[in-house]
Amino acid sequence: MCQNNLFLTAITCILLLVLPACHVKKANPAENNTLVIASDYLVEGDTSLFKGFSAQNKARVIIRPITTDALIGLMRNEGYNSGIDLVLSESSHSAFRLWQEKLLQPVYEKDAFNNADNDYISYKYSYVSLGIDPFVIYYPSDTLITARTYQDLFKTPHSYSLTREDILSFLSPLRQYKNQVDTYSWIERWDSTGVQQSQLTSHSDTLPAILTRHSHVELLRDSLKGAGSDKLIFPNGLRRGSYYDVLPMAIVNQAENYIMAKKFIQYYTNPGHNSIINEKLHTFPLYDYLESRSVDFKLNPAKKDALLQYHPMIERIVNKLD
Repeated sequence: MCQNNLFLTAITCILLLVLPACHVKKANPAENNTLVIASDYLVEGDTSLFKGFSAQNKARVIIRPITTDALIGLMRNEGYNSGIDLVLSESSHSAFRLWQEKLLQPVYEKDAFNNADNDYISYKYSYVSLGIDPFVIYYPSDTLITARTYQDLFKTPHSYSLTREDILSFLSPLRQYKNQVDTYSWIERWDSTGVQQSQLTSHSDTLPAILTRHSHVELLRDSLKGAGSDKLIFPNGLRRGSYYDVLPMAIVNQAENYIMAKKFIQYYTNPGHNSIINEKLHTFPLYDYLESRSVDFKLNPAKKDALLQYHPMIERIVNKLD
């Protein structure tokens, strides 16, 4: 009887040890391989753009369309529980604002995802560029070309398809070449000749020139039925090259999936992958030697870090003119 009791006691002890282990929740690999991207120019369906990255890393990419204002509000309210890992923005000004709010993870030269050939990393403002988007002059039909340079636009009636953030990025290079008074005068003259595209009731032949981002040309072609006879001009005049903005990638502070966010940046700053993603976005890759850069244009030599410091001053000028 005593032996039976010892046997039953031993079995009971074993079960007590084993049963709790059966209820331990196993780690879900899919949760660790999820990357949540906040973006002001991508929609949920654009996750297909990143299928190469998803396949290589067995990762699930989620895109949350959100404006910069809304993102700042979310991160202020939720802190490190916002659920956002990475920000992909259409404007460097968005990254600048997030940096001002101290919402971005700093970028260091020793970071594993940095490519030594990438000249578009901002260690100061904590972002890495995805692509280059020049400001171009677009003529949707076969009309007389009246503006070939940005300087032509202060005497040529034209329309523009730019957001407020685009305008700051477009005008900031002026400050590098002009003093503050001359910059104000140039912007005032440009403002007097330009009409925002959204304010036009319909496209007018009296305003054939449209100032826009290169990535937006396809959208304009669709909306204005431009095909065959349209013209696209990269203002390379005065040996200063075309003004441009970059598409920044920035990791938010305390990102839950920080490692996956770094892998994403590393993947899309790889020259080959960078070429492919920029072709899909109608922007230009970061590396000049790639054959995919088929359009010959000259980039303005000013560095983005130098231009971003002028954004607040340009914004004050634009606000005065409104």
